[in-house]
Amino acid sequence: MYLPDMFRQDDRAAAMAVVEDYPFAVVVSRDPALEIAHVPMIAEPGGGALLGHVARVNPMAERILAGTALTAVFTGPHAYVSPTWYASPRMVPTWNFVVVHASGAAEPITERAALAELVEDLADFFERERDDPWIPDYPEAMLDAIVGFRLPLDRLEAKFKLSHNRGAADRAGVIAALGAGSEGERAVAAMMTAGEVARG
Repeated sequence: MYLPDMFRQDDRAAAMAVVEDYPFAVVVSRDPALEIAHVPMIAEPGGGALLGHVARVNPMAERILAGTALTAVFTGPHAYVSPTWYASPRMVPTWNFVVVHASGAAEPITERAALAELVEDLADFFERERDDPWIPDYPEAMLDAIVGFRLPLDRLEAKFKLSHNRGAADRAGVIAALGAGSEGERAVAAMMTAGEVARG
């Protein structure tokens, strides 16, 4: 990932917060050829690895079983930025965004008890705010149809491109415009505002 220093987010907690808030990852393998899967993933307790599963018939399952190196891409809030929002003249459009790349060698989880625990952990996470959460009751045949995996965080890169390269007046204009926009735009404005507070 192209990662200029001004957009590099070295705060691991901030990166993992993006993983938690935007857990639907694009998982990429390049060995032996490009393969891409879309996988909901969660951090294991302690945050040293990510957990997920794919269907056994998914081509990515073969890569996981082989312990192939994977990268999971988590896309946080993002929004178009119009140059009309800047105080500075003669600027160009851009895009503000937050993204996290988590890379490591896949560790397959295939034993039934471990798979059942993985499904329970995923359900606990995604059902946590529901009044009537689903309680996993997987038939063994369904467990046989998935391959779970652990992705150790051997490399974690986070890019928060949030107008850090603009002056205070330009950033204020972008925050004001995005803050009056869609839900996604407001999420970008909130992250920019948090960054302004951290700067101050």
